[in-house]
Amino acid sequence: MHCVQLIKDYTFRGLTLDHLFLNGNRQIRLEAGSFEGLITAGLYLHDCSLRRLRVEVLAPLNVTLRNLWVNGNDIERIDRLVD
Repeated sequence: MHCVQLIKDYTFRGLTLDHLFLNGNRQIRLEAGSFEGLITAGLYLHDCSLRRLRVEVLAPLNVTLRNLWVNGNDIERIDRLVD
C-alpha cells in the first residue's frame, strides 16, 4: 500500500532557500498553494511519481525559480504560465 504525502498550502511560507529537495518522495501530492510564500532558485521534484504538475503549483515561484528538475516522473505536460 502506498501512502500519499500531501504538501499543504503554505507549507514553506517564509522560507528562503537556495534549493528545495523533494526528490524521491514517491506518491507526493502538491496543492495549488504548496509553494506559496517560498523563495527558492531551485526545486527538485525528480523521481516523485508525479503524473501532473499544474501551473498553479509553480506560479508562486515565478519570480525566483531558475531551475526545476522533474525528470523520472510520469508527467506528460506542464502548462506555460501566462503573465
